[in-house]
Amino acid sequence: MDQLPVELHIKILNVLASLSWQDDPLSNQDPRSPSLFPFNVASVCTQWLAIVSEIPECWTRVIFDVAKDPTPFLDAFLWSEDLEIIEVLVFTSSTDDGKEYGKTEKQRSIAITQALRPHVHRCKSITFDITYSTSLPPAHIFFLKDSPYLEKLVLECAHDDIQIEPDSWMTTVVNRPHFGSDFSKLKKLSLTGFSFLYLALHLDSPESFAKFQFRRSMELYVSRFTFLGSGHYTVTNFMRYFLHAVRRTTHFHDLSLSYNEENWVTRLSYSIVFYFTPFISSRYPKISLPASMLQSRYFAQARSPTKNVKCPILGKIMR
Repeated sequence: MDQLPVELHIKILNVLASLSWQDDPLSNQDPRSPSLFPFNVASVCTQWLAIVSEIPECWTRVIFDVAKDPTPFLDAFLWSEDLEIIEVLVFTSSTDDGKEYGKTEKQRSIAITQALRPHVHRCKSITFDITYSTSLPPAHIFFLKDSPYLEKLVLECAHDDIQIEPDSWMTTVVNRPHFGSDFSKLKKLSLTGFSFLYLALHLDSPESFAKFQFRRSMELYVSRFTFLGSGHYTVTNFMRYFLHAVRRTTHFHDLSLSYNEENWVTRLSYSIVFYFTPFISSRYPKISLPASMLQSRYFAQARSPTKNVKCPILGKIMR
């Protein structure tokens, strides 16, 4: 193969690219498949990688499997920089949940995040679906600039391994950053409980969530976190911010307490639909609600997919 003229290699790969787009549109492909073009041919040899890197249309969707070394593809965001919209997926095919893998996953995720950051404003979707919460990028970095194309931001993990000191803020930020405001196309925002609160702690106040111009129909997902009994990462502090970020439909998954609490139901999943009623402001007067919420007054109804029980978080704070 090395003896073939470079021009022939280029022609072959251009034909493969056109066939891939014609016969199997991006929307119909399994994004996690190792046979996905152009990643399949780019992994064959450095020559083919160099050739497809010169075809910007090949890199409108950038995919990383953190079970493998991401280095060859870290410049993929630059290969399509003249194009307006890209999609990003970071996942793991590994079933290893050991400490050594965790260190490797975190290092690779950091490298990918650093390469991605200058291109966040171009993204239509950003998904991190990996093993450990410590490998996830901090949520606030995706809100530092307007992202008018962003429709989906997902930061999810299989295991929450973050260790938090009860009184720790878990941030080195001295001056709070300036955030963007245009996120009007965002349809789905999925964060771990820690990611949600870490983002919230970068804001001036709970009311600052209103500065993010989220669409009213956006679905909010909060998952995988154990709330502390004191400090910044409590369920009460979570609700202070949550009520200002609340959307029409909110989903809780795998949330629990680090301490015993009467009537607390641990680690269940809920979809919460918000209706107009004075229930919350009358049951939880300590929270200062924005004017729009005081006028409409939301009621949260928890729905469990497995049984008819009360939502543990709302059950705790609205007694």
